Amino acid sequence: MNTPEAINPHCADHKPGSNLAGRLLLITRPLPEARTTARQLERLGATARVSPVLHLQPPDDPAPFREALAHLTRYDGIIFTSAHAVRVFLDDPVAKTPLPRIYAVGNKTASLLIAAGLTPEVPDRPLGGHELALELLQNHPSDRRFLFLRAQEGRDELITTLRQAGKAVDLVAAYAMAPTPHLDPETLHLLEQRRIDAIPFFSGRTAQVFFNLLPDDTRHALLDRPLLAALSVTTARAMETAGMRVDLICHQPGTEAMIATLEEAFRLS
Repeated sequence: MNTPEAINPHCADHKPGSNLAGRLLLITRPLPEARTTARQLERLGATARVSPVLHLQPPDDPAPFREALAHLTRYDGIIFTSAHAVRVFLDDPVAKTPLPRIYAVGNKTASLLIAAGLTPEVPDRPLGGHELALELLQNHPSDRRFLFLRAQEGRDELITTLRQAGKAVDLVAAYAMAPTPHLDPETLHLLEQRRIDAIPFFSGRTAQVFFNLLPDDTRHALLDRPLLAALSVTTARAMETAGMRVDLICHQPGTEAMIATLEEAFRLS
């Protein structure tokens, strides 16, 4: 289990005058993204409590992943929609040359591939899997078969879009995100003391797991004070389905846009 931590906000280079200065935010997304987000908040003078509710582990059956990596030449392209899938792919010892074309859903995912010496293609306006599929169909209509490496649990919009266009897509689980069994006591105490100012949720599943870890009889009361922010409309819908309130929706993807949305909300509060 990942150990929760509080990031010290008293950093010499933090941005003066930020509306997040002095605020306590709870970051529940998986590592290492949670720590990266916390450092960004730290530079704005905020305090971030890192308490992931999902952690990375191998898929239930790793054989299809190893089989796919051993036969990459059968594909016209490999699709990545998460940094976790990229890391697992790059860390696997199976030889990966020659490689087919590589597609990444956004710049953050692409940056890991670029750092490894690869050249991924990224949508002009990276928003999600559906947009990536549309760009792929427009720019490479002759490509027929794709390997989609993703989490064991995930949305199917990209697969549906490609298959409706007559493309073959092999969905292979590169990893699984397992929920932590308990919310750590200090995080629960901070919620009980109404000290947490905001909780940004970067995926619907993270929000749902977090909500279900709260005590049944007090979960709504514990979330009465903090602003509850969703990265996207899809995340917001998942939050509402779970029974959560949604205060803010970030209308552009990415950590920077989420932080800007929170800053604006606190400016107006």
